[in-house]
Amino acid sequence: MIFEPDVTLTDYLLTAECALFIYLLIIKIAELPATSGQRAIQHWFVVFFASVGLAAFLGGTRHGFFPELESFGNQALDVGSMVALGLSTLAAWSFGAKLLFSKGVTRVVIIFATIDLIAYLYCLLFISQSFLVAIVNYLPSAIFALIVFAIVGIRLRERAAWIGALGVLLMFIGAGVQQAEIDLHPVYFTFNSVYHVIQAVALYMIFYFAYWLVKIPEFAPVLSRGKQAEVRDSK
Repeated sequence: MIFEPDVTLTDYLLTAECALFIYLLIIKIAELPATSGQRAIQHWFVVFFASVGLAAFLGGTRHGFFPELESFGNQALDVGSMVALGLSTLAAWSFGAKLLFSKGVTRVVIIFATIDLIAYLYCLLFISQSFLVAIVNYLPSAIFALIVFAIVGIRLRERAAWIGALGVLLMFIGAGVQQAEIDLHPVYFTFNSVYHVIQAVALYMIFYFAYWLVKIPEFAPVLSRGKQAEVRDSK
């Protein structure tokens, strides 16, 4: 018996969507030269979609098969989904830094993001399992990704970057819909399911940008000199 079938199924569809995105990105990554700087960027996009897909799978399983909030299964799956969200945060900081900054600055950003992940996991496991902790940790990285996508769009005048930025904005809107508990039906399509549908569209828009990026063999940081010319010549 599935206790919240609409939530469970839409969560599992998110997992399937992310798996498809990962598959398509890996195929394109394999076509890149071994020395391509694009590989590092795309690996972090793969981590992002993998962690989002894992969080959706764990969340769907929790809603569908472990409805009792105090049960071990419910709590373990809840913590697991928030751990996966922490990995999404690390990935967002990392691909954002690689798109924007030089190698030296990127290395510093990733080090701090890794320290943040360790602190987040410690807080999650030993201090509080409140979802607010996950939101506070995730929000700055999402805002950073939005800013990076917008800068790429401005510098390169590229539609794909703006689609990615709109995808991040749509994720914020979806989160707002979820918090406001706006549903299409109180039983058959609750606010969590509405959020998942919005999230699915948003993730596709972010993937659209990532897939455009992977077609460019060499993508130097957008703040480096001569960036626009390098990217246009590589198209």
